[in-house]
Amino acid sequence: GVLLYELLTGRSPFPADPATPADGAQLAREILETEPRRPSRALPAPDAPTPRSIPRELDLVVLKAMHKDPARRYPSARALAEDLERHLHHHPVSAHADSVAYRVAKFARRHRVAVPATALALTAAVAAGVVFTVQLDTQRQKAQAEAARAERVADFMTGVFTVADPRVNQGEAVTARELLDNAARQVDTELADEPGTLAALRVTIGRAFLGLGLYGQALTHFEQAVPLAGRSHGSGSPEALQARAQLGNALLKLGRYDDAVAELRQVVQALQPAPPSPLKVKASMLLGEALWRQGRDSDGARQQLQQAVSVAERMGPEGDTHRARAMVTLADHLRYRGLYDEALHWGQQALALHTRVHGEHHPDTVESVRALGVLQMRRDALPEAIALLQRALEGSLRVYGGEHLRVAYLRANLGQVHYKHGDHVQAEALSRQALPAFEQHLGADHPRTAYLMENIANAALGLERPDEALALYLRSLEILRRKLGPEHVELGYSAYNVAGVHARLKRHDEMLPWAREAVRILEAALGADALKVAQARVRLAQGLIAVGRLDEAGETLAQARAAEPHMPAQHGVRANLLQTRGELALRRGHAAQAEPLLHEAAEMHRTLQMNRGPKVAAAEQLLAQALTAQGRHAEAVDWLQAAHGHYLDARGAEHADTRAAAQALLRARQRAGTPQRP
Repeated sequence: GVLLYELLTGRSPFPADPATPADGAQLAREILETEPRRPSRALPAPDAPTPRSIPRELDLVVLKAMHKDPARRYPSARALAEDLERHLHHHPVSAHADSVAYRVAKFARRHRVAVPATALALTAAVAAGVVFTVQLDTQRQKAQAEAARAERVADFMTGVFTVADPRVNQGEAVTARELLDNAARQVDTELADEPGTLAALRVTIGRAFLGLGLYGQALTHFEQAVPLAGRSHGSGSPEALQARAQLGNALLKLGRYDDAVAELRQVVQALQPAPPSPLKVKASMLLGEALWRQGRDSDGARQQLQQAVSVAERMGPEGDTHRARAMVTLADHLRYRGLYDEALHWGQQALALHTRVHGEHHPDTVESVRALGVLQMRRDALPEAIALLQRALEGSLRVYGGEHLRVAYLRANLGQVHYKHGDHVQAEALSRQALPAFEQHLGADHPRTAYLMENIANAALGLERPDEALALYLRSLEILRRKLGPEHVELGYSAYNVAGVHARLKRHDEMLPWAREAVRILEAALGADALKVAQARVRLAQGLIAVGRLDEAGETLAQARAAEPHMPAQHGVRANLLQTRGELALRRGHAAQAEPLLHEAAEMHRTLQMNRGPKVAAAEQLLAQALTAQGRHAEAVDWLQAAHGHYLDARGAEHADTRAAAQALLRARQRAGTPQRP
């Protein structure tokens, strides 16, 4: 019933926006809470017939198919198909009360020749007195054409639902995917001579495939809908622009960012003179995301996303849902650029608005929770991030089921949080659990699949499998270079990760070129004062300190401090910057200068890492060295005892770092006059 409603009207029977795939999956819940309007009274979408073009009987068929009382709905898809057949042949439908007037009206339509000529003459006379002007005649012709289109949609849907008839499918259960596949097979053969109807159906089927995460299948329908809508309605018509926006959306989902930008620019430019509308908001929002993912015009991406928010605001209360969606995408973009405070502002607003409009279980609300969880992860607010992402995962499982791509995204996000939290086993398990859905829906060489490989590599590195981690990082880097180009910002992140493996293996000469490449790419894409650039500079400085190039390390750290105004008060990059500045001062022989920097870094790492993990241990060990250099051996023992315990928990007794910490602790105890072993 819901699918038939959307095919007839071009919109969902419920408040959710049909252009967003997430809403389709939520209709089963909303149908229990919201009374749908009659299709004939629904506001027309750009590709829908006018309200009066849908016959009353078809209204009743659709509403019966969606009735809240299961006993009053059609008992099977075949029963719905049979009622549609009765409507198409002008027989009474079961969804209508059997009044005498109703049956007579149906009889008259089936036997037009037998109706008395005098009645026809009277009807013609009345009609001539009312419909006389050219303008009204044009409107009548348009309404007739749209009514014919509505009936053609109903006829097509009869064939689609026939596949659910047990006599046809031999008793096998039929899924939504199978119904869509059946519709896709039939649409060309049955509607080849009706390009306008065919275009509308292809857009609807494509949106449904998007909702299932089947982006390649969706793309096929949108690619064919664009020229069909252009021929039928004109290339600048709402119908054609709607199809082109959906085409851009599918290209974006498939990681074809250059193609997506090209399509969506055309839509945004064509809609500039148009008044605010959902399509205008969505086109700007999609273009902003495509520019962001493309990695070449961050300012242009932000401008488009802010424009989407502004257009939605001008729509008034009807634009609240669209405004909140645009806010979520804007927050994601700002988070990606390291502008965490701004991102938090928009993300919190979006969540509050979605919750007010839809409630906490709606897919849009769940998406807002996810976005806020990822942001808190990037801000290193790990307890908040875990709570939000777990909440979003539970909501997505309710809405989509365990195999949907959106659920896989959330598993990957949770894997990242567990990695940052130091739980590398859980991080790897969640990432690998997400991988099959990424490969199935996106493909093995999609950029997002490459990012997931890097998540798995992070966990492998944390679990002391550096060779495996390096192979995964390099494989991901090659995919991203091929798909996004050699200067894309994501190549900077990949180079940073490769540098990290070489640093872990103490191969500092091999690490330095990768760290320099990371700084170069990230600075070109994000600006010299971006947080991610500072992170890469700190890694470069650590390598320079390791090979004794202290002056260059000092210059690099001074450049990294340009990002301090953008850093949260408690953040991993700030802690690493403090620690590396302290290490440099220590190597230069300035232990007293190093001590406060290393003490602040150690305490910040303890807070961020929940007092666990090798990052905490490394900071504690450096602080102990600064204290030892000042002759404060008893204090050094306390910090080394803590460092040894953290290494022991994170890496085990046999790891080189744990053994080194144990030896340092033993020496410190000897200097302090307490020479017992740890």
